[in-house]
Amino acid sequence: MITVFLIARILNREIDTYNIISLAGMLILLANPMQLFNAGFILSFVCVFSIIYLCPRIENFFKLEKFNKKGLLYLIRSLVLTLAVYIGVAPIIAYYFNIISPVTIIANLFVVPLAGLLICIGFTFVLLGLLPVSLAAIFGSTVWLVAFLLERLIFYLSKIPFAYFYIPDLPIWSIAGYYALIILATDRKRFRLSKGTVFIIILICINFCIWAPLLPAGGGSAFGGGKYPEQLKITFLHVGHGDAIFIQFPKGQTMLVDTGGKSAYMDKGKDVVMPYIWHEGKNAIDCMLITHGDTDHFGGASSIIKRTKVRHFLYNGIEKGEEGYARLIDLVKSRSIKTFSLKEGDRIEGFKDTQILVLNPSEEFLTGRYINTNDTSVVLKLIYKNVSFLLCADILEKGIKNIIPYGELLNSDIIKVPHHGSCVDGYKYTADSFFSLVNPDIAIVTASRKSLYATPAESTARLLSEKGASIYITHKDGAIIITTDGEDYNLTTTYSGKAI
Repeated sequence: MITVFLIARILNREIDTYNIISLAGMLILLANPMQLFNAGFILSFVCVFSIIYLCPRIENFFKLEKFNKKGLLYLIRSLVLTLAVYIGVAPIIAYYFNIISPVTIIANLFVVPLAGLLICIGFTFVLLGLLPVSLAAIFGSTVWLVAFLLERLIFYLSKIPFAYFYIPDLPIWSIAGYYALIILATDRKRFRLSKGTVFIIILICINFCIWAPLLPAGGGSAFGGGKYPEQLKITFLHVGHGDAIFIQFPKGQTMLVDTGGKSAYMDKGKDVVMPYIWHEGKNAIDCMLITHGDTDHFGGASSIIKRTKVRHFLYNGIEKGEEGYARLIDLVKSRSIKTFSLKEGDRIEGFKDTQILVLNPSEEFLTGRYINTNDTSVVLKLIYKNVSFLLCADILEKGIKNIIPYGELLNSDIIKVPHHGSCVDGYKYTADSFFSLVNPDIAIVTASRKSLYATPAESTARLLSEKGASIYITHKDGAIIITTDGEDYNLTTTYSGKAI
């Protein structure tokens, strides 16, 4: 945009800011048309357009020409600038990142000058880097100091109450309506509307957004209406080597079974699970169930609890696990979340037309000293009308032997294969008996391509194939989504595009 502006000055042509923006955008899109769908591209242009379009109108509204004191005028104009940018980009940020941050308006008064200073010092450091190291080190230290101050400032501003909050996905029409209202409010004279008329239109739109979820039509998402489809939807998310299963029941209730892992590089709860939940238009989880205390199953739970409302927390009652599990339990207690421990024979109730039976762990597993943590996993049999799922978490040989006596109850249309489809050579007879009883049409394996152990193991895949099951693996197929009306089911995947 600056380049186009300077060329216009050199050619002594009349400068129209909107034409400059449009030409710059077209040049970028000619070079790479896919930039049109890039968040950075959209935010950059919306930001500049907001400054050009909204700043003069806001200044005129507050009649800034009446202010004589330069210092006060500079402060107010800075505030107007950040307000204009915030109004312009807020719905775009909400759409891409599911976050609203009111503190931005105040924060930018401090952040923008610091960021500008950082850029200036940074360029100086780059230039002086060619000179003696001792001289460059002075500017290098200054860059570090300013960057540190900037990071600390943002960190502390984010701790202000209501500095930011998370929201479900916004439908496109609501964003279009938002910008239409902005234009209507700021250019009302062009549309020959009085202030009162504009105010009434805005109030009607706000009321519609508030009450729309209670309207009889729609899908129950944000602004989408209160009637939910009579179907069950289960999504097996791709979280690498770990489990995260999001269940949406016919009345709109939700259950999250495990939350993926957490490492120094990625928090699956924050980076994978929550974005999907928001994408589905949900801003609360009715039940969070952690099957056992292994990091790849509970690692993302804390981030999720901090980002959305969790109404009930279910687990096997064992408060010992891998590093971080005790902190998770403490967090759940500190949030006063209703907590229930599960064992063999329990039922999870309250979901229309759905039975959820707990098949594992047994009382013996919960009190035994030499039981592998994996065998204490909560195993669920979920039945929605005539379609059933068996979610086996990480049970190994002892866990499988414990649930084999259920016999025909194990028979299920879809199975989440135990322990990521690990090798069953050591207990092939037990595994063979187990898969014969389940007799699944679909076998789902949650696994990572980079796992130390090849999963699913050939022995497990061979057994499942012999039983006639179609195998889906998250690292090959991405998220695996199954919807059912209770009589039949549809399966789709996000990577391979498979559908049945």
